[in-house]
Amino acid sequence: MAIIGDTLTTSDGKVLKMVPKPTDAGVVDLATLARILDQLNINLSILIDTERWIGKYISTSETVEANSSRAVYKFHFPLRYLRINADQPLKIQFNDVGNPVINISVGEFPYTLPDIRPGFVIKSMYITTGTVDTTISILGMG
Repeated sequence: MAIIGDTLTTSDGKVLKMVPKPTDAGVVDLATLARILDQLNINLSILIDTERWIGKYISTSETVEANSSRAVYKFHFPLRYLRINADQPLKIQFNDVGNPVINISVGEFPYTLPDIRPGFVIKSMYITTGTVDTTISILGMG
């Protein structure tokens, strides 16, 4: 079967090239084209805002007492990257203590979230430690 772009030779030696059938479906007036371009501009603006980093970061390292329940860390800018490191297992929750607990064992450190999208805004992190004092390092970039 011939497809668009193929060349064919007929039995009498003529060479034919397969081309798409002309159509009027692609013809638009200027007002329609202006609406399409406006929507394209809106979509590109959303994409640019989604991919933009604002250039802030937080870097902290501290020791949290044993049996601390839900020590809170607040983030004052939208995070795009988060790395947590600790010398003891942790339980963390993002944004609300009612959210599911994420259990992180020592072997899973550093725990990273490398590509946080704007739809998942992390405003705070609640940390629960075990029975031993825990040194925690947090790096958040946005």
